[in-house]
Amino acid sequence: MIFLCGFGDNEYAWQSNTAVERLCEQNGVAAVFLNGENKWYVNHGGVDNYYDFIENDVLDYMYGNFKNLSKDKPFTPLANLCPPP
Repeated sequence: MIFLCGFGDNEYAWQSNTAVERLCEQNGVAAVFLNGENKWYVNHGGVDNYYDFIENDVLDYMYGNFKNLSKDKPFTPLANLCPPP
């Protein structure tokens, strides 16, 4: 699962304020926490190409580092939620 953090918070909000890490470990779910700052995860014409970063680099990283993921059976849910305070 890719958590799209930013716009008023960062990648540490989920880790600090929820049990998401423990839940992912207990259920065998791979989680990556990204901080897109206030850029909305879109490409910005040669600078801050967040969409390309997620589409290419993040997925490659996940498939290369999490043994329970396979490019043969791709499934990558995105979580674009505001963490609790």
